Order: sequence, then structure tokens, then C-alpha cells
Amino acid sequence: MGGGGTDISTRSPAFPLEPMVMLSAVAYATQKIGMVATFSTTYNLPYNLARQLKTLDTLSQGRVGWNAVTTGTRETAYNFGDKPLPDTTTRYEMAHEMVEAVQTLWGGFGENAYITDKATGVFADMSQIKPAHYQGKHYQVKGALPIPATPQGQPPIFQAGPSPEGVELAGRFASGVYANPFTIDEARAYRNVLKQSAIQHGRNADDINMFSGFMFTIGDTYEEALARRMKLIDFMSDEEFYGQIRYLSAMIGVNLLE
Repeated sequence: MGGGGTDISTRSPAFPLEPMVMLSAVAYATQKIGMVATFSTTYNLPYNLARQLKTLDTLSQGRVGWNAVTTGTRETAYNFGDKPLPDTTTRYEMAHEMVEAVQTLWGGFGENAYITDKATGVFADMSQIKPAHYQGKHYQVKGALPIPATPQGQPPIFQAGPSPEGVELAGRFASGVYANPFTIDEARAYRNVLKQSAIQHGRNADDINMFSGFMFTIGDTYEEALARRMKLIDFMSDEEFYGQIRYLSAMIGVNLLE
């Protein structure tokens, strides 16, 4: 759910397409690719989001995950009314409630409740379908969600962001965490932090898988890929270029702007 900078004169937008529609097309065209959609826990409602993701999980035969993120930019918040962006504590309270409510909705349709008996006309065993009745501070849901269980049961939760609040959210709910460590030692340290968070929330230390991000430029040869990368750098504004230099400085521990 993007909504950051609006100047796209020389740089294509990072999130131009609505993810649910886009991933529906990907699900139709593929059979084995897993799809993780990013949706805000701040500017969505549990029932709508649970239904959308569960529908996509049904269409893809159990290949969907949800990257649950809080919205942290005022530019995005402006697109959802004139209320100010909630503070960090409130946003993460909302995130915990949102995931709880969505997972409760997903879990309401019993694994064996889907009958579809042609002889009797019975579609489902209502004794195995449980309304959510979720009552939180920020979100309330009655349920139930009338979509049968998919092959993976529930879509897995993903999380991104190494803040203490993000680590706690991951420890409670996440099966996967997107990370961007600069060194192997930092990656190992962060992995240990995630393990401890999982244990503190009564889970197995290995319940969370960590995924490192990579940025790449593709070409038929190394020289072609490098030339393409240099061309992309040429298109950068001064602000973007120096932002990249600052990022690289932080990565290697050397101030390249001095």
C-alpha cells in the first residue's frame, strides 16, 4: 500500500499496481510460485482483508502469504482521510489486533466442515463453523468467514522491519521475516533476536524463517549488467544519488561522502 513520493518524472513508481488484482493474475498463470502480498494493518479492515487473502489462497490452491506492515508515512495516511497518522505504539497495537482478527476469521471454517452433499443439498456442517466474535480496542469482527479451508490451512504471516515493535510482532505471528543485514555477523545476530522473540511468545525458535533481500541488475554478460546499472545511476537525482551513497556508507562502515 504505497503512497510516498509523487514525483515520477524520472523514476517509475515502486508500487504502481494493486497487489490483490496483480497476484490474482499471477496465480492464474502459475502453479508453484508462492505469492506474498503486502497490506497495511493501519488502513484496512479485518473482514475485508481476510476475505480477499483467503479468496486468493483458494484460487491459488494454498500459495498465498500476507506481509503485515504498519503504515509509517504521513504521505500514505493523507490518502485515507484527514486524521493524523497514529503514533508508533498505537500502530502496533492495531497491527496485533488486525492479525489476530484476520487469523480468527481464517480459522473459523472447520477443516471438515465443507460437505457439499448433492443428495441432501447440505453445503456445510454449521457445527464446525465458528463466528469470530473478536472484540479489540481498534477492531471488532463478528464473522464467520464463509470460505472453506485451503490446502495450507491459513496463509502464513510475514513481517519486515527490525524495530523492537516489529520483532515482537514477528515473534507472535510471523512465519517469515524480510531482513536486510549488511554483514553475515549482523544477519546471525538478527536471526538470534527473532528466535528469542519466538520463544518468548511460546513458539519454537525455528518457527520463523529469515529472508535476506538482494538488489540486482540483469544482463546477458557482466559488462552489460554493469552498464545498465551505471545508466540507471545516471538517471538519479542528486538527492537519490547521495541517499544511495549514505546507504552504502552505512553498509561498509566507511563515510564515502567525506
